Amino acid sequence: MTPMKRILFILLPVCLSVFLFAGPSSAAYRIILKNGSVIEDIGSYERSDGRIEFTLEGGTVGIPLKDILKIEKYGEEEGTVEGPAYTPQPKEKTKTTPEGQKSGISSGQKKLLEDQLAQINRRLSEIKEKEDEYQKLKQKYQEVMLRIQNLFNLGRQRAMAAGNSSLAASQQYQQFLTPEERQLVQLNFLNKQDLEEKIKDMETNVLPPLKAEKRRLLDEKQQLKDQLNG
Repeated sequence: MTPMKRILFILLPVCLSVFLFAGPSSAAYRIILKNGSVIEDIGSYERSDGRIEFTLEGGTVGIPLKDILKIEKYGEEEGTVEGPAYTPQPKEKTKTTPEGQKSGISSGQKKLLEDQLAQINRRLSEIKEKEDEYQKLKQKYQEVMLRIQNLFNLGRQRAMAAGNSSLAASQQYQQFLTPEERQLVQLNFLNKQDLEEKIKDMETNVLPPLKAEKRRLLDEKQQLKDQLNG
């Protein structure tokens, strides 16, 4: 390495350090966040896209303006406060047309969109009622099956206690139930058959077109909301 290159190799890092960290009158900044945290000894900072950016040892740090309470500038003597240098301003509100209208939407158009949105919400509520009805049918079916199973277990246990084999007890369990219990078995089997038919009709004829309609309505609802908020 030539003497000239050796000198440049030594001076280059020093020059870069001076370029990056030099500031007027050795001033420094402290950033006070809304959560109470304080970041001190910041040589300089910049505003960019709603953020404050500055350089620390680990690299460049960015903090959203909305999280900053204030930024103070202080001089060479510790505790000497010269600032605040910058106090974040409240976020600008989106300009609205008279009567709270969204830009590009007249009051008549706004009312029409809101009416369409209300109609969609009503229809979605009706679809939700059908979905809830289906879930109730499924729940009733499970309850009926549980009652049938409990009566079966009761008669089977009595049959086995009377000396019947497991297979015979399963086949003849109703003979070991009281008349009232046998009547309950018959009623539960009738309820089971009725619920199975209703559930099958819901799954075959009612729910599939409602699911397709629900997807379409949800898409339309989002489009209407985008137009109202546009």
